[in-house]
Amino acid sequence: MGTLRLGLPLALSCALCVACAEGGGPGVGGDGSAPSMDGGGVADGGGGTDAGGGGGTDSGAPGCPDGQHACGGGCIDDLDNLPDNGCRLGCGEPCPAMMGGSAGCSEAGTCTFECDPPFERMGDDCVCLPMSCEDLGYMCGAPENGCGMTIDCGTCGDGDCVDGACSCPPDAREPNNTQASAPDIGDATDAPDTNLVFGDFSLHSVMDEDWFTIDVSDDFDAGNPQIRVTVRDIPTGDDYDLGAWYVCDAGGDDHTCNAGAPDSTFGGGCVVNSSGSTPETVEISTECSSTDESGQLILRITAARVTGECGNYELEVDVQ
Repeated sequence: MGTLRLGLPLALSCALCVACAEGGGPGVGGDGSAPSMDGGGVADGGGGTDAGGGGGTDSGAPGCPDGQHACGGGCIDDLDNLPDNGCRLGCGEPCPAMMGGSAGCSEAGTCTFECDPPFERMGDDCVCLPMSCEDLGYMCGAPENGCGMTIDCGTCGDGDCVDGACSCPPDAREPNNTQASAPDIGDATDAPDTNLVFGDFSLHSVMDEDWFTIDVSDDFDAGNPQIRVTVRDIPTGDDYDLGAWYVCDAGGDDHTCNAGAPDSTFGGGCVVNSSGSTPETVEISTECSSTDESGQLILRITAARVTGECGNYELEVDVQ
């Protein structure tokens, strides 16, 4: 009995040795037989570089060589970094379109997008932010707000709304929108003092400018001409600005601005831009290179806002 127990394990051991020498065995082929070379055997590259460029491409795992990237279970060459082909790391399909925006590519080679005004990016969407009348530059009318809706920017009283701006009938002095077209509206002296008042001028839109000139004579009253200019009775809701400059006949403009802000755009003078319908006033003390301070006063009235109430303003010029 002892001999029988020892002999049986020895025979089984020899059988296993024969199986290993033939290339198979339990657990290798799944049924104890030798594996085939075109099936599940290790020799056919189950994880080797011949079957998938390093393996793992289906799951997105890294392994493609430089200049390539994973796509559809394999590796493809990197593409031009353009949204039409899905950017550098895409698979040839265009980047998705975005409502209110345009597709683009990141530096990393992936799809991204930018929003077109008035759309702004919020997370992964382009959201339209409506524009106001001020954003659009409208003072009247009912423009589209950029998001498909109209907004109410008001009316123009007695005037007309033209391209978002109120417009009134022009006055009889038009056209006088430039210095070159400025009419001479009178003469003034400092001896005797001169007071000129005009009530038939108006600004019919924010694009309108009123330019005027007045000839001033220094009549030797022991002092240089002192000039004061005021614009008042501005229509309700309108906002006007005033500029006045003095140009000496003899040259050497070295005037002093006593009211308003000094400005030398045209000779020497002052500008003022009080808010709303507040009267605008400037004062100039003349000083020329000659003892004769005669010269020309240049006036410019402009509008920061015209609401269409359509009325004349009053212009007063004092020379002492």
